Amino acid sequence: MGYKVAGGERSPLGGLEKASGVALLSRSVGIFRKSYGTVDVHKAQSLVEQGALLLDVRSRPEWDTGHAPGATHLPLHEVIDHDFEVVAGRPVVVICRSGGRSATAARQLARAGAETYLVRGGMDAWRRAGLAITTPD
Repeated sequence: MGYKVAGGERSPLGGLEKASGVALLSRSVGIFRKSYGTVDVHKAQSLVEQGALLLDVRSRPEWDTGHAPGATHLPLHEVIDHDFEVVAGRPVVVICRSGGRSATAARQLARAGAETYLVRGGMDAWRRAGLAITTPD
């Protein structure tokens, strides 16, 4: 029956187990790929100027310390509860303080079908870049 030797043992599959494992892995790798884009603060600002929604997912106290002009505030837990209602067919640029929570929100929105971008470095990077910040009156 023409057995092949794999790792010193005879294999009745003729090495197929190795090939099928590679094929299975190559089909599964897409599952782990990011489903959203990552942009710097200047590209984020440009996307918003072109009509994208800037979604700030920080907490209310963080939002009150200052946010990007024109941003929509929706804390992360609300994005998870209301994901697609927020989007309304526009690209979404998601921002938080440094990028962690916005990655969670971006992943959620992208899974719901939205064209989504994460702002690398979040509001920390926005401030460092000297971009405009608004505070509540």
